[in-house]
Amino acid sequence: MAAHIAPVVLHVRIYDGNININRPLHEMTEPYRYHLLVLINDKGVARLEGLDGSIEIKDRRELIRLKNYGVCRVEWRHGENEYAIDLE
Repeated sequence: MAAHIAPVVLHVRIYDGNININRPLHEMTEPYRYHLLVLINDKGVARLEGLDGSIEIKDRRELIRLKNYGVCRVEWRHGENEYAIDLE
């Protein structure tokens, strides 16, 4: 028997400044700017949920880290508009 364990939901927090993000979550006491949920399907497409309009272009560059979870495309909606970024 073999088991493949894949993350399907991630909770992302975006911090200001030089924060050590490698600590366990229970040690992260600094205030964060915003947070969002990432839903990953079996095709490697991540849907951002709970994203507000305050995310900046420089923060979107952090989305490349989702490749570590098998994500090849990121999609989100803001208002009536749909957006996507291919990570490959």
